[in-house]
Amino acid sequence: MKATLKIENIGQKLGPQTLSFNSGVVTLIQGRTAAGKSRIIKSFALALSYPIKSEVLIEEGINFGILKGGEAEYLPLVNSSKEIANIELLYDDVNRKVELFRDGKIEINTPGNQKFLYSSMLVKNSRIHNYITRGNADFKWIVDEMSLAKDYEKILASIDYQIKDLKSKEEEIDQKKELIEKKDKEKKEKESEQKRLLIKLKEKDDEIGNYKFDPKIIKEENKISKELDNVRKALKEELDTRNNYEKEIGAFKKKVDVDKLIEEIKNKQKEKEKEANNLKETKVEDLQKEIIKIQDSKSKEEQEKVKYETRKQLWEMVKIEEGNKCPLCLSVGKITKEDKKLKIDEYNKYIKEHQLKVKELAVQINKKQDEINKKAKLPEIEKEISKITNQLKHIIDESEESKLKITQISLKIKSSGPRIKSYNEDIGKCEKNLAAIQLKKQEDVKYQKLKNEKSKIDQSIGSIKEQLDKIEKTINDAKSIEAYEVKINDLDIAKNIIEELLDILNETRNHLDKKITEQRVGAAKKFNSSTENLIRELKFDTFKEIYLDLNDYRLKIIGNNDDTQELSSVSGGEKAIISSLLQISAKETYLSEVPFLIGDEIILDLDSERSEIFLNYLKKIAKEKDWFIILTQINNEDLTITEL
Repeated sequence: MKATLKIENIGQKLGPQTLSFNSGVVTLIQGRTAAGKSRIIKSFALALSYPIKSEVLIEEGINFGILKGGEAEYLPLVNSSKEIANIELLYDDVNRKVELFRDGKIEINTPGNQKFLYSSMLVKNSRIHNYITRGNADFKWIVDEMSLAKDYEKILASIDYQIKDLKSKEEEIDQKKELIEKKDKEKKEKESEQKRLLIKLKEKDDEIGNYKFDPKIIKEENKISKELDNVRKALKEELDTRNNYEKEIGAFKKKVDVDKLIEEIKNKQKEKEKEANNLKETKVEDLQKEIIKIQDSKSKEEQEKVKYETRKQLWEMVKIEEGNKCPLCLSVGKITKEDKKLKIDEYNKYIKEHQLKVKELAVQINKKQDEINKKAKLPEIEKEISKITNQLKHIIDESEESKLKITQISLKIKSSGPRIKSYNEDIGKCEKNLAAIQLKKQEDVKYQKLKNEKSKIDQSIGSIKEQLDKIEKTINDAKSIEAYEVKINDLDIAKNIIEELLDILNETRNHLDKKITEQRVGAAKKFNSSTENLIRELKFDTFKEIYLDLNDYRLKIIGNNDDTQELSSVSGGEKAIISSLLQISAKETYLSEVPFLIGDEIILDLDSERSEIFLNYLKKIAKEKDWFIILTQINNEDLTITEL
């Protein structure tokens, strides 16, 4: 299988570059610093891993230099003098095209697999390498990233949130039931108190109704009240009559206040009379003679326009060559393009002048024709003048009649003034007498006491009614609950539904817990099996076992003497070996279907014996699995690509 990598404006290299690689072999890219080794392997990494959505993997991509960091201004892979760069990777039936923009935007036609950054990058700044070199044995992250455990945990977090929310709803239901019970009890107490007060109120009403005042006071009060009603009635009738008179005056005043209208009609009459007089003085015969005279001038101007248009057409037909003839004078000579243009421009000017004169004469003809047409309308205008004159006379007559009516009605309104004054004086006397009687009644201490007691009972009943309304509203509000944007009006039904949902969610949660453990254990077992096979295959005698503990997923290292070694106590060379072992194991375990393994000096920097063992193993799996295995190494020469 062959792979072709096409890159353009990547790193320090301007313009396009095409590289070919074969599967089944280990390809070594060598060269001095800044020769372009990193540019090649980073292009492979981005094309095979993008899009990258995991937060941890985004950080990995930033560290490796293929993604833009939060504080970075530009995407590191794009050449500093360009805005856009391109990567195209072709292998087997796959064609991945990546377009990179300097501001950090990346577009790809065929998605890669983001796990490539963990499983297929044998580089010094990979996460596996960093964990090993720092002595961090906690590898729970790798079984989460390389299995469905992380996805299940996201679902589990959502279920936990829902369980918490439903439990709070359960508590809310219990609180609402307690509140309803408490308010029901309070409601019964208030209703009982209200009933007692209503009975007491009736008793006070009966006492007040049966109370006997001085008969003379009552008789006098009734007499004055009746007299007061009669006077008020008479006053109302007088005021209604006066209002009707005032409305009539308002209506007549509208007819009287027509001076402006009369002035407008008179002006209109004058305009029409002036127009009629002008038309009478105008003679149709003279206008027609003027029209004929203007039409003759118009005809001459049109003929002149046609004459110059014809000459212009003749000149437009002239060919620019030796021995031409002038189309008008027929003289022979050399006519240039400039001559031709000047002549045509000259005729265009004449044509335009005659066109304007023709239009002006046409306007004059239309004006004279309008005057003739108006002359024909003279009888209609005279008829309209007669109509305006009659309208003016009618309005003036109506105005004079209205003035007379206003005077008559004003006298009636004036005559009602003394009667209204007398009625108001009578009302004042009656009200004064009634006030004196009321004062006498208020001076009756026993009667006033009864009224005060009744007033207090009324206030208490009103207060209890307000309290009952509030209690009723509280009870009604507490009888329903909202869950999942659905309002349920029966608390018992709501509690049963919530309990059933909690059972389902808890069962689902337990299932997810189990699945998360299965995913982690399954991923760890695959990883351990691959690592065990790799140690056996490479015949490393330094370690007996390297595996992830299935309980806490920490890395365990067992030496040849069956002793457990802490990662922090392992030497630098041994850490490099462990890092390489785990990286290759991750590749074989989690992403063997992507036929690329990228590495830098991490393997070639091992001691010669270990390096040779690793290289031989890589050659073997490259051939067996038909993989592209690409390694880089620094030297002091130009960039070279060699198959090992």
